[in-house]
Amino acid sequence: MSPDLDNMPGSVLECFASGLPVVSTNAGGVPYILADGETGLLAGRGDHEALAACVFRLLEEESLASRLTATARRECDKYSAVRAGADWLKLYRNLAFSKGKDA
Repeated sequence: MSPDLDNMPGSVLECFASGLPVVSTNAGGVPYILADGETGLLAGRGDHEALAACVFRLLEEESLASRLTATARRECDKYSAVRAGADWLKLYRNLAFSKGKDA
């Protein structure tokens, strides 16, 4: 992926879930989903040479893609409906509780 702007791209999670290694620019919300060197590889926005270097690194380092994709697959658990729902409910409860304290 080589976006210059992207808030929270679902395509990153789709790749994680599919077992595909991800190389992307560090635009928008991508670095909040993809940890460089852990769940994928990041390059600076507009730096096509760095982006290409990341792709070549995947091709040259035999175990890198499998390590990244295994970690990325585990990362998907954070975004499951059950986990996300529980996190949102916890946030709402905390907000409601803190509002009651201030009143």
